[in-house]
Amino acid sequence: MRSSYCPTLYRLFEFFNQFYDSLLYERYVGSKDQRLQLRNLTSTLIGRFIKAAEVVSPEEVRIGEDEQTTVILLKQIFREFIIKSPPLIAQQHGQKNILRSLYEAIYSESKGTYPTFLPVKLRYLWEIAEENVARFTADCVASLTEKEVVGMYGRLYGTSDSSVLDPIVR
Repeated sequence: MRSSYCPTLYRLFEFFNQFYDSLLYERYVGSKDQRLQLRNLTSTLIGRFIKAAEVVSPEEVRIGEDEQTTVILLKQIFREFIIKSPPLIAQQHGQKNILRSLYEAIYSESKGTYPTFLPVKLRYLWEIAEENVARFTADCVASLTEKEVVGMYGRLYGTSDSSVLDPIVR
């Protein structure tokens, strides 16, 4: 890599190469060494960005060109290797389907009365929705944690292997 092409990129590459080589050259499998290097890298970069910030005024903070370039590169790496990763895309696809199905189930059972399969904890949403079924349904789904959404979906669609005595929503 030539330093005259992009000095910031070259320095960033050298930094990674010197201290975090297993993150660069090995497939990430979560080994103890990789986790340690990742934790150290995160700490180092956070410290670097904090030290690089210069408060110009209460409304303005300035950081150097090297740090700006580093942030841009890290965002691109994150987008390519995390956001666009097939496992994450597949999981998000499944989550959308679960949310859509749960919304439709609650909506269809909410015509004129509070759905009997919903926990008592959500009843107050029915009272404040003032017969706006779409609003009530959206508020119900938004009030649940991810674990509660998956549990409720499993119960409604028969994919849960938990006991009917186990509460979904606490």
